[in-house]
Amino acid sequence: MSAKATPPWFVVAGGLPTPTTRRQFLQKLHTLILQDERSVSPPRLLYIGCAHGEDPARYVRFIEAAGELWQVRRLNFFGPVPPLTDLLNRCDAIFVDGGNTRTMLAIWKEWEFPQVLAQAIEAGQIRAIAGTSAGMICWFQYGITDSWADHYRVLNGLGWLPGIACPHWNSEPARRKVLYDFLHSHPAVRGIALEDGAIAVFRQGTWVQTWQIRSGARALALRSENGTIVLTDRTSSG
Repeated sequence: MSAKATPPWFVVAGGLPTPTTRRQFLQKLHTLILQDERSVSPPRLLYIGCAHGEDPARYVRFIEAAGELWQVRRLNFFGPVPPLTDLLNRCDAIFVDGGNTRTMLAIWKEWEFPQVLAQAIEAGQIRAIAGTSAGMICWFQYGITDSWADHYRVLNGLGWLPGIACPHWNSEPARRKVLYDFLHSHPAVRGIALEDGAIAVFRQGTWVQTWQIRSGARALALRSENGTIVLTDRTSSG
């Protein structure tokens, strides 16, 4: 997957486990999108549930969270796939839900979705990429994934954002050792870890802000320094 693009905004969450967190995430994303005078109201959001195999219950929950704030369209890679360029040209943002990151990326590669998405971004159509869990880590160079049943592993992502990403920092603590081991062996790589309810906002590829939509949820920046993992709490930024 050689395609690479940087939209105006990346908005990624470590986890959105409740109706309240999903609704608040979409409210904040809505406010961000409407800052762009080119956006229509309500803005158009493309939902992608490929990672969870297009579970209809999860799509229903997403629609309920979106309410009247969004015009939601759905891209289903498990049915007849529409022309991707036409679909993306009718959207302001995309949201990628959680699930099996490795399987999702394999399907995207088969359909050349990253290339088509990159073209839509370069044309100025897609203003924000959003996602949670698998929809968070897939955009980074590397991610800590549970795509394999036996244990957590490091997965190669698209590389549209730098470094290695880890979701569910609080709810799935076994991910931490995998991240620490990777950072020790790759000291030049920086890491980001988000707890459920913590959201990192990237402007032109740079982490500029953190939203907290669940009490106590943290956003952490990590690096290896002289054999020690250094964690910086970015929760209060922005």
